[in-house]
Amino acid sequence: LARARARSRLGLVACAGGAMDNEEEDGLQGGEPFSGPAGPLLEDLRVQMFDQGGFCSRVADDPRAEVIYERIAEWLAEVADQGPDSPAGCSVSSAASSPSRAAAPPSWTEYVRRTQASVQRRAASLDARGGPRVVRTYHSGGALLHVDLADWQGRHRARLLYDATSLEVSEVRLVGVSGEELRYTSESFGAKGSLLRVHLDRARSSCAQLGRSGASKQHQQRARQSVELLFAAALLPGLERLIQREADEGRQLVPPSEDLIEMDVEQIVALLDVA
Repeated sequence: LARARARSRLGLVACAGGAMDNEEEDGLQGGEPFSGPAGPLLEDLRVQMFDQGGFCSRVADDPRAEVIYERIAEWLAEVADQGPDSPAGCSVSSAASSPSRAAAPPSWTEYVRRTQASVQRRAASLDARGGPRVVRTYHSGGALLHVDLADWQGRHRARLLYDATSLEVSEVRLVGVSGEELRYTSESFGAKGSLLRVHLDRARSSCAQLGRSGASKQHQQRARQSVELLFAAALLPGLERLIQREADEGRQLVPPSEDLIEMDVEQIVALLDVA
């Protein structure tokens, strides 16, 4: 698993929010290459990009860049392994047309769904001091105001804020181990057709085709080219701009590696899409 390898490289025994969940702990086998039909090309690109400097990126030496690559590549490997008709093969970008401009992009909807599910899994958990890890706060009228999530040490790590009218999640706030707060709304996920999301969807589509039986060398070549373009034309330039802004503004805009490891594809794309 790419996430396990990244943890191993960083010397992490626990995840960013504290102790790892049991299922993550059981799967931690650091150092393994990416799996499935896309595994060899994804690992080859990783070596070319970070070990050999083949992409000539100014941020290739930043450990956060490799963690971002491995999180995206891990998702692409899953897409290829399961094929184009699986849930993993569904687009992260706003491919489906929405009924109105006000409608949230599918990527935001999916991100909220996953975040709510992650919080719900910990609803009955207690932290090290015996306090609840999940706390719900309500308006005086009874509507849900926000839901807070703490890690196993009792540190505040996330808040889901709900709109009083629609009763839907309107904002997600994440707090990293450094105390830096990241905020996500539907707008954070970028407009339909943004350069990053176009390249991401092309890479997803081409890698998904590798999951079909009888995938040809042409499919392999197309997948490799699409992943190269995704990183060379969109992801790495976006990361470069954010890191340059960090230097210019004197504040952290890209989370540390141990937080990036725990972020999913939607969160990482949202972070880089605003660059």
